[in-house]
Amino acid sequence: VLSGAAFTNSADYYRFLPSFSLDYQYDQQNQVYYNVTSNIRVPAVASIYGNQSLGQQNPETTLNQEIGWRYTTPELLLSAAVFYDQFKNRQVSFTSLGTTSYLNAGKVATQGLELSANGKLPHNFNYRGAWTYVKAEQDEDYTQNGVVADTKGKQLFNTPKNLASAGIGYDDGRFYSNLLARYTGSFYGD
Repeated sequence: VLSGAAFTNSADYYRFLPSFSLDYQYDQQNQVYYNVTSNIRVPAVASIYGNQSLGQQNPETTLNQEIGWRYTTPELLLSAAVFYDQFKNRQVSFTSLGTTSYLNAGKVATQGLELSANGKLPHNFNYRGAWTYVKAEQDEDYTQNGVVADTKGKQLFNTPKNLASAGIGYDDGRFYSNLLARYTGSFYGD
């Protein structure tokens, strides 16, 4: 706008997004469930109107599947789930010299495990903890402007294998506080 040059780029994205969920309440405390959903993530505005030196970005699409178990009492919530996600045109962002850029990394299969525990403690205190293991493997080599990078079978850029969090909180109905620690494992980046 300040330079007097007008933006001429535009993009429209459409996709039918079906989903299916099924759960079974075994008893008052135990539930098992299965979900399958499809999603779309359109490119960031900056990749449509900004620098397109990395090429035109396509929308990321996924088919997500999750099967899990929940155990619930008035004092405790435990959950465990395994997931499998199939990405096409997986979007990855990176920052170089203060500028964020976006690219499509191709097909990626992501699978993993999530475990969590939440509960109440005496005197209005509560706790929470969670751990996630992620295996995000590229199904094809990354190709851009005729250059091919050997990425097939490797961990997806900027995606840690381990994530964890633990916290303690206080909630008396009038006052709420929370102290949370998070851990992000090492990840590939170049």
